[in-house]
Amino acid sequence: YYGASQVGPDGVFVPAHSYRFPDGTGAFEIGIFDVAVASDTPGGPNAAPLTEDCGNGLDDDGDGLADCADDDCACDAACNPVPANDDCANAQVVGEGTFTFTTTGASDDGPTTCGGVLSRDVWFSFTAPCTGLTTFTTCGTASVGFNPQMAIYDGTGGCTPSGSTWIACDAGSCIGSGEPEIILDVVAGQTYLVQLGGFLDSCGTGDLTITCPS
Repeated sequence: YYGASQVGPDGVFVPAHSYRFPDGTGAFEIGIFDVAVASDTPGGPNAAPLTEDCGNGLDDDGDGLADCADDDCACDAACNPVPANDDCANAQVVGEGTFTFTTTGASDDGPTTCGGVLSRDVWFSFTAPCTGLTTFTTCGTASVGFNPQMAIYDGTGGCTPSGSTWIACDAGSCIGSGEPEIILDVVAGQTYLVQLGGFLDSCGTGDLTITCPS
């Protein structure tokens, strides 16, 4: 099917072009052919790609989908319940065991330096009941499309940790799944803050398992 505004075997594909932003260094984007949008500007710098505002009732990025109907809003708080442990101040208190979590609907409430770009984080507060090498892992539990990352901080400093103050960070040590696993030498009675988020704005569900040395 070929028409004035659409091209494709079933007439649902809109003509588009690729471009980079920032020029020469940024990720490749797919831009629509629309002189009003002007994302691709021959002879001049390319414009930043359009992003969807998930709560204004408009199709901001020109893909034919508005707000929560747009896949770009799949993780956004405007379209999902906010996790109870979204903020460090409301960190879920945990001990040894396995704890299901979701980062869908979460915001950025802490450092983003672990793994490069850690976003949409949730928090746990762990007061060690043991001393020695303790395992913190999500191995094999992340939902499809979710790339979790984990950082652990000294909890005595309170919320919210700043900068690269984590005492441990992992973006993918689990063999096979590429999920985070940290083995930390903890001290009984010491409180640790665990931050779990997604790489490059990914979100989803998983299980955090904490195991003291046997």
